[in-house]
Amino acid sequence: MLNNPMMQIIQAMQMGRNPRILMEQMARTNPQINQAVTMMQGKSPQELRQMAENMCRERGTTPEQIMQMLGIK
Repeated sequence: MLNNPMMQIIQAMQMGRNPRILMEQMARTNPQINQAVTMMQGKSPQELRQMAENMCRERGTTPEQIMQMLGIK
């Protein structure tokens, strides 16, 4: 399961690491990760938070609920 890019990103966050570095490495070979990194580039932390909140709202959840489900504090 560690080969799953999303699980690698989650594991990095759970360990307190910056997932962006890992995502930038993955973006070289994964088009979906590349698209996510492109969307994040040039955004402030406020803008990234707003993007995450909007994406969660579209799916009927909150960032806090997702983090809780993933075991991220």
